[in-house]
Amino acid sequence: MSYKELIERALHGRSVNQAAKDLGMRQNTLNRYARGERLPDYDDALRLAHEAGIDDAVAFNILAEEAARKKEGKNKEWCARLGSNQQPLPSEGSTLSIELRAHRV
Repeated sequence: MSYKELIERALHGRSVNQAAKDLGMRQNTLNRYARGERLPDYDDALRLAHEAGIDDAVAFNILAEEAARKKEGKNKEWCARLGSNQQPLPSEGSTLSIELRAHRV
């Protein structure tokens, strides 16, 4: 199941506005989740999992996969903006070697 499918199951065919009211969430927050602009915090993730009728652990795995996908996309976008074939920045805790070159004035 994808993140999008989790949200669709939690909505049960309702509008985002109605689902937000039923779930006790702000409409604009649920709308951002539904559009994929933002991922839910733990409390909202649990609400959505229960509403979708899926296990909490399954929901958190779906959210972790979506977060990793978004992070990978941001790294690729950042590299594309540099206009080069540079690799994405290393993750925290990895070793980074830097090559310094002399610059003549």
